Amino acid sequence: PRTAAEVRGAATLTDTNPHGTLVPPEGQPYAAFDDDPTSTWMPVAPYVGRALVIRFDTARRIGSITAHIPSTIGERVSAIDVVTDHGRRRATVDGQGVLRADLPPGATREVRIEVAAMVTGAATDAVGLADVRLDGVHLSRPLVTAGGVGPADTVELDRATRDRYDLTRR
Repeated sequence: PRTAAEVRGAATLTDTNPHGTLVPPEGQPYAAFDDDPTSTWMPVAPYVGRALVIRFDTARRIGSITAHIPSTIGERVSAIDVVTDHGRRRATVDGQGVLRADLPPGATREVRIEVAAMVTGAATDAVGLADVRLDGVHLSRPLVTAGGVGPADTVELDRATRDRYDLTRR
Protein backbone atom coordinates (compact mmCIF):
# COMPACT_ATOMS: atom_id res chain seq x y z
CA PRO A 1 0.00 0.00 0.00
CA ARG A 2 1.09 3.56 -0.65
CA THR A 3 1.70 5.95 2.20
CA ALA A 4 1.63 9.73 1.98
CA ALA A 5 2.16 12.66 4.31
CA GLU A 6 -0.99 14.71 4.87
CA VAL A 7 -0.95 18.27 6.21
CA ARG A 8 -3.53 18.93 8.93
CA GLY A 9 -4.39 22.28 10.47
CA ALA A 10 -4.29 24.14 7.13
CA ALA A 11 -5.75 23.65 3.67
CA THR A 12 -2.28 23.96 2.12
CA LEU A 13 1.29 24.63 3.17
CA THR A 14 3.61 25.59 0.32
CA ASP A 15 6.58 27.79 -0.45
CA THR A 16 7.67 30.01 -3.30
CA ASN A 17 10.84 28.11 -4.18
CA PRO A 18 10.93 27.47 -7.94
CA HIS A 19 8.92 24.39 -8.89
CA GLY A 20 11.18 21.34 -9.11
CA THR A 21 13.75 22.63 -6.62
CA LEU A 22 15.38 19.67 -4.89
CA VAL A 23 15.21 20.19 -1.13
CA PRO A 24 15.81 17.43 1.43
CA PRO A 25 12.87 16.44 3.68
CA GLU A 26 14.24 18.42 6.59
CA GLY A 27 14.24 21.57 4.41
CA GLN A 28 10.70 21.43 2.99
CA PRO A 29 7.95 23.84 4.13
CA TYR A 30 6.62 21.60 6.91
CA ALA A 31 10.09 21.53 8.49
CA ALA A 32 9.44 25.05 9.80
CA PHE A 33 6.45 23.78 11.83
CA ASP A 34 7.55 20.32 13.03
CA ASP A 35 8.80 21.26 16.54
CA ASP A 36 12.28 20.01 15.56
CA PRO A 37 14.92 22.74 15.91
CA THR A 38 17.31 20.78 13.66
CA SER A 39 14.97 20.89 10.67
CA THR A 40 14.56 24.17 8.83
CA TRP A 41 12.52 25.34 5.89
CA MET A 42 15.21 26.19 3.37
CA PRO A 43 14.41 28.75 0.71
CA VAL A 44 16.70 28.86 -2.30
CA ALA A 45 18.75 31.89 -3.34
CA PRO A 46 18.02 34.65 -3.93
CA TYR A 47 16.43 34.46 -0.49
CA VAL A 48 14.71 37.84 -0.14
CA GLY A 49 11.12 37.48 -1.33
CA ARG A 50 10.94 33.70 -0.87
CA ALA A 51 8.00 32.76 1.33
CA LEU A 52 6.13 30.10 3.24
CA VAL A 53 2.41 30.23 2.39
CA ILE A 54 -0.23 28.79 4.72
CA ARG A 55 -3.83 28.75 3.45
CA PHE A 56 -6.87 27.89 5.55
CA ASP A 57 -10.28 26.49 4.52
CA THR A 58 -12.01 29.26 6.44
CA ALA A 59 -10.78 32.62 7.68
CA ARG A 60 -9.33 32.56 11.18
CA ARG A 61 -7.89 35.02 13.66
CA ILE A 62 -4.18 34.62 14.31
CA GLY A 63 -2.76 36.93 16.95
CA SER A 64 0.98 36.53 16.57
CA ILE A 65 3.90 34.67 15.04
CA THR A 66 7.17 33.44 16.51
CA ALA A 67 9.97 31.91 14.44
CA HIS A 68 13.61 30.94 14.97
CA ILE A 69 16.55 31.09 12.63
CA PRO A 70 19.18 28.34 12.61
CA SER A 71 22.17 29.05 14.80
CA THR A 72 24.92 30.14 12.43
CA ILE A 73 27.58 32.79 12.07
CA GLY A 74 27.22 33.18 8.31
CA GLU A 75 24.45 34.16 5.93
CA ARG A 76 21.06 34.11 7.62
CA VAL A 77 17.59 35.63 7.71
CA SER A 78 17.50 38.91 9.64
CA ALA A 79 13.86 39.94 9.05
CA ILE A 80 10.57 38.55 7.80
CA ASP A 81 7.38 40.18 6.61
CA VAL A 82 4.17 38.44 7.62
CA VAL A 83 1.32 39.19 5.24
CA THR A 84 -2.36 38.44 5.95
CA ASP A 85 -5.63 39.47 4.31
CA HIS A 86 -5.49 42.63 6.48
CA GLY A 87 -1.94 43.87 6.07
CA ARG A 88 1.74 43.29 6.65
CA ARG A 89 3.94 43.21 9.75
CA ARG A 90 7.75 43.04 9.92
CA ALA A 91 9.66 41.00 12.49
CA THR A 92 13.42 41.35 13.00
CA VAL A 93 15.69 38.83 14.67
CA ASP A 94 16.49 39.50 18.31
CA GLY A 95 19.73 38.57 20.09
CA GLN A 96 18.45 35.02 20.68
CA GLY A 97 17.73 34.31 17.00
CA VAL A 98 13.97 34.73 17.42
CA LEU A 99 11.52 36.71 15.27
CA ARG A 100 8.23 37.86 16.84
CA ALA A 101 5.36 39.92 15.48
CA ASP A 102 1.72 40.65 16.23
CA LEU A 103 -0.36 40.10 13.11
CA PRO A 104 -2.87 42.63 11.76
CA PRO A 105 -6.26 42.24 13.46
CA GLY A 106 -9.00 40.38 11.62
CA ALA A 107 -9.62 36.88 10.32
CA THR A 108 -7.45 35.75 7.41
CA ARG A 109 -7.54 32.88 4.91
CA GLU A 110 -3.81 33.10 4.19
CA VAL A 111 -0.57 33.82 6.02
CA ARG A 112 2.50 34.50 3.92
CA ILE A 113 5.86 34.54 5.74
CA GLU A 114 8.36 36.29 3.46
CA VAL A 115 12.11 36.59 3.85
CA ALA A 116 12.50 40.39 4.00
CA ALA A 117 16.21 40.86 4.78
CA MET A 118 19.41 38.86 5.14
CA VAL A 119 22.71 39.13 6.97
CA THR A 120 25.30 38.48 4.30
CA GLY A 121 28.33 36.25 4.66
CA ALA A 122 29.45 32.75 3.91
CA ALA A 123 26.64 30.24 4.37
CA THR A 124 27.87 27.96 7.15
CA ASP A 125 24.58 26.20 7.87
CA ALA A 126 21.01 26.04 6.61
CA VAL A 127 19.47 29.37 5.67
CA GLY A 128 15.81 29.54 6.58
CA LEU A 129 13.24 29.38 9.36
CA ALA A 130 12.65 26.82 12.10
CA ASP A 131 10.13 26.30 14.88
CA VAL A 132 7.51 28.66 13.43
CA ARG A 133 4.46 29.12 15.64
CA LEU A 134 1.26 30.87 14.64
CA ASP A 135 -0.98 31.75 17.58
CA GLY A 136 -3.95 29.35 17.61
CA VAL A 137 -2.71 27.18 14.73
CA HIS A 138 -1.37 23.65 15.09
CA LEU A 139 -0.01 22.02 11.95
CA SER A 140 0.75 18.32 11.81
CA ARG A 141 1.78 15.97 9.03
CA PRO A 142 0.79 12.39 9.82
CA LEU A 143 1.53 9.55 7.46
CA VAL A 144 -1.66 8.04 6.05
CA THR A 145 -2.08 4.90 4.00
CA ALA A 146 -4.34 4.41 1.01
CA GLY A 147 -7.83 3.10 1.79
CA GLY A 148 -8.46 -0.59 2.17
CA VAL A 149 -5.51 -1.32 4.45
CA GLY A 150 -6.33 -3.35 7.53
CA PRO A 151 -4.72 -3.05 10.95
CA ALA A 152 -1.04 -3.88 11.10
CA ASP A 153 0.86 -5.71 13.84
CA THR A 154 4.03 -3.77 13.07
CA VAL A 155 4.80 -0.46 11.41
CA GLU A 156 8.38 0.45 10.58
CA LEU A 157 9.36 4.03 9.77
CA ASP A 158 12.86 4.87 8.65
CA ARG A 159 14.01 8.42 8.02
CA ALA A 160 17.53 9.69 7.70
CA THR A 161 17.92 12.74 9.93
CA ARG A 162 20.03 15.80 9.46
CA ASP A 163 23.52 15.36 10.84
CA ARG A 164 25.82 18.37 10.75
CA TYR A 165 28.85 16.03 10.82
CA ASP A 166 27.70 13.87 7.91
CA LEU A 167 28.64 15.53 4.62
CA THR A 168 26.00 13.52 2.75
CA ARG A 169 23.11 14.84 4.93
CA ARG A 170 23.62 18.64 5.01
